[in-house]
Amino acid sequence: MSKDEILKELRERTKINNLALPKHLQLEEQDGLVTLFLATKEGSAPRGVTANMQQDASAFEGWAVGLKAAVPEWSFCLKWAAPKNAADGHYQRFLYRAKKFSTYYSDWFSIAPGCSTQALLIKDHEKYLLNAPSEMGNGRTNDSTCNAENFIENKIIKDEDSPLKHAFKIDKLYRQLPVGVFCGKVEKKNAIFTRGKSAVDIWGITSEDALVVFELKAPRNEKVGAISELFFYAMVLADEQAGLLIRKKSPGELIRNTTSLKAMLLASAVHPLITNKVFDLLNAPFKRQDAVLPKIEFGYEQLPTKYTREF
Repeated sequence: MSKDEILKELRERTKINNLALPKHLQLEEQDGLVTLFLATKEGSAPRGVTANMQQDASAFEGWAVGLKAAVPEWSFCLKWAAPKNAADGHYQRFLYRAKKFSTYYSDWFSIAPGCSTQALLIKDHEKYLLNAPSEMGNGRTNDSTCNAENFIENKIIKDEDSPLKHAFKIDKLYRQLPVGVFCGKVEKKNAIFTRGKSAVDIWGITSEDALVVFELKAPRNEKVGAISELFFYAMVLADEQAGLLIRKKSPGELIRNTTSLKAMLLASAVHPLITNKVFDLLNAPFKRQDAVLPKIEFGYEQLPTKYTREF
């Protein structure tokens, strides 16, 4: 089944006539196995594996789980071409995501023969460092209105009576929790993943010692890549809870003392492929009684309209 035929099947299953698939994601189905190939851009490094994970060209987790939710009998296989620079921060982050996703969803998702995550610089049973925010609490807000998500984040953090606090039993919300991973000292030259603005949008700790992270999407930002971002952040923070990734400064101690993780997509609306079935699939391995896995729960939280009236 070609990509066009896959799209036709998806439209028939979902009843969404204007559903589209990204140009730079190649798909092919044979005997119930759909291969997702992160296509290369001619004359440059492979586009999908070195692109920002929220972009359609890179968001393999979002497309895989979205398509699986629409057509449950399909299984999925990820194929890619490695860049010349295997130490590229985006590529390292991609390898980490691919390894985690293929591990937790191995009953329906795999890595194609000839592809491997062995170039991942993060090795099992070794410890690595996370960078810490420069400030905590309301000190990390600002009054910038040039970016819708930044504007909404600030409104949420400054709201002493936020509905999110009540819904999740959180006393205090914070913003911008960095997820840069480093080998040895936290310095630019030691970075494994991309750094800079790579951070969880909003987070807090419940009265039951659960770490809650929110991936915020402003109105009209309805990309499948939100799932890829949410998954990545959940994996990094679960590794931090387990002590595999260490944040020496605040809020490292706060996070180490939490016992479970809620990863919530916070948005007014989402891509039509992101349905309740998507979150059921994401949560499935973490609900198995016989599995010794992190206590993770994925979900969707409607962004309160009090934060979006300007948009």
